[in-house]
Amino acid sequence: MGSTTVETKTSLGVLLHTYRTLTYKWRHAIGEMIDNSVDSYLEHKDQLKDGVDVWITYDGKAKTLVIKDNAFGMNAERIAEAVQITRRHGSNYYSGGIGHYGLGLKKSATSLGDKWAVITKEKDSGIKYTVQVDVLKLYEEDASSVEILDQPSNTKHGTRIEIDLRKIMRGSLEKNVKAHIAEMYRFYLEEGDVRIWWNDELLEH
Repeated sequence: MGSTTVETKTSLGVLLHTYRTLTYKWRHAIGEMIDNSVDSYLEHKDQLKDGVDVWITYDGKAKTLVIKDNAFGMNAERIAEAVQITRRHGSNYYSGGIGHYGLGLKKSATSLGDKWAVITKEKDSGIKYTVQVDVLKLYEEDASSVEILDQPSNTKHGTRIEIDLRKIMRGSLEKNVKAHIAEMYRFYLEEGDVRIWWNDELLEH
C-alpha cells in the first residue's frame, strides 16, 4: 500500500477563466461589488461622516459597467489582496462586514466580462492604485501575477471598478435588477447613510 502526492497548481489565469462560465445573476454579481463598498464604509464609519455613495453606471450600447464609490478606498496591501487567488484572514480582515475583497470581486467581475479594472485611492493618501485584468490573456499565458500601478494623485478617495461586459441586460432585466438591489440593501438605504445610484437615479426601496 502506497501513496502519491499530486501537485494541484492553479494559476490566476486558469482560475479566472473558470469564472467566465459561472451562472451569476446580474443582481448577485453587482451585489458582490456593492458589498465591498458598504463594508469599506462600515469599517471606517468614524472617518466617513457623510456616509457612502455607490454609483452604478450601466451602458448597454457600449457594453460597459462602472461601479464607483466614495468609501475609504484601498492601500497597496489591500489592492494586492483584492486580486490574489486566495488569502488568509490577516490583520486587514474586517469581521463585521457583509462581503470581503476575497474571491467575490474576481468572481463577480469575471462572470460579467473578460476585461476589468480596479482603480482605488485610500482616504488621506496621495497615491492612486490601478490594476488591469485581461482574463483571456492571463489564461493563455498561464499567468499567476498581475501588475498594480501606483501614481501620485489628488483625486478623491474611493474605489472604481470598470468592466467591459460580455453580455448585456435585455428586456425588463435592468428594471428588475435595480428593484432587486434596492431590496437587497433596503435597511441601509432607509437609514440614509448608504446611497446607491443607477445611471444618476437614486434607488429607493
